[in-house]
Amino acid sequence: MSFSIGEILDCEQDVDDEKVYTDRYDFEEDLENVLADSGDYDEATDEEFDAIVKAELAKYEPYWKKVIKIMADV
Repeated sequence: MSFSIGEILDCEQDVDDEKVYTDRYDFEEDLENVLADSGDYDEATDEEFDAIVKAELAKYEPYWKKVIKIMADV
C-alpha cells in the first residue's frame, strides 16, 4: 500500500463523464481534444485556441481539491 498527496477534480465535467481526473495535465489534454473535435473552433488561430482552452480550464480551477491518495495492491 502507498500514500501520497494529490489532487482530484471534484465536479461534474463534460470532458469525460466516466473518468475521475487526478492529473491537471491529463485533464487539459482531454479538454483540448474535446474542444478541437467539436468543430466550433476550426477558424481559430493557434493563439486564439490556446486562449479558449485557458479560459475553459480557469472555470474548473476552484474544483481541484487536495486529497490523500491511497493505492492498495490487490
